[in-house]
Amino acid sequence: MVALGASLVFVGLSGAQRVTYDFILSGGHIVDGTGAPWVAGDVGIAGDRIVGIGDLSKAAAAKRVDAKGLVIAPGFIDVQGQSEFNVLIDNRAASKITQGVTTEITGEGTSIAPINERLKKQPDFYANAETAGKYGVTVDWTTLDGYFQHFARTKSAINLGTFVGAGGVRNYVMGSVNRPASAADLEQMRGLVRQAMKDGAFGVSTALEYVPDTFASTDEIVELAKVAREYNGVYFTHQRSETDAIFESLEEVFAISQRANISTTIWHLKTAYKDGRSDSTDSRGARAGHRCGGEHVSVHAGEQWADFVVSAVGFGRWNGSNDRATEGSGAAGADQERDG
Repeated sequence: MVALGASLVFVGLSGAQRVTYDFILSGGHIVDGTGAPWVAGDVGIAGDRIVGIGDLSKAAAAKRVDAKGLVIAPGFIDVQGQSEFNVLIDNRAASKITQGVTTEITGEGTSIAPINERLKKQPDFYANAETAGKYGVTVDWTTLDGYFQHFARTKSAINLGTFVGAGGVRNYVMGSVNRPASAADLEQMRGLVRQAMKDGAFGVSTALEYVPDTFASTDEIVELAKVAREYNGVYFTHQRSETDAIFESLEEVFAISQRANISTTIWHLKTAYKDGRSDSTDSRGARAGHRCGGEHVSVHAGEQWADFVVSAVGFGRWNGSNDRATEGSGAAGADQERDG
């Protein structure tokens, strides 16, 4: 597999033959991502653009790569990545690029921004200043726009986009406390989501099995989703339950989608225990049966019967601390990926 992160600019073959390419990938099976059948051919690249597709056997190139027996395809998009901090440490993103991933979307419940000075000092925030400093990273941003500016300076090998995490916004305003948001809290949270959307967030997200997201009411999520919808954003969620309360959890997802009139996706729909194996099919059936009333809900389904964060999630709700039991800290935290 040869994954291409370059942008596609199609030109006719007669013009293509006159171009001097930086690279030509020769004789591969070209899959263009549209669903069309693969075709055999060459792909010519100049700078960061694909400028020729077809028979480029007579074209000049600084380097020609034999792609016979390989598939040439657009780069893959990882719609639930967690490299937003790691890529600031190592811009090569080797674990992504070597698997053909050229774009990553991050921000499951908690996003890299917005953050305030308290969060920068909070030990369990994965991009806190002390941890970042150990890896030579200066947390010089507070907004998503500021983060994107920092990210651009790293010249990362991958593209990156993000949701604004409702849990992170809640933490910004209220801390990791189990209480309803006041009217003033909610207004501040709305403002943070609004600014993040202006800064380029794709939408708002929740991770409702985790602290502090789990403390948010359905009404609170709806209000933040409405703000994202104003900017044509979407709502993605790690839903509130993947175990015994999965049907109630699905009902909440559908209600948020309908009340906020927002396109919604459930990350990794599954049941977390072996005993719930038969429920997995039922839950998908329930999801299909609820695509009504103006709701637009899709899922990423996972065939896994166990979830390693289940016990940690349980502890995180009652241990009385502000620690996020599901995330690493210190040196390990920069390399540990949270549950997908």
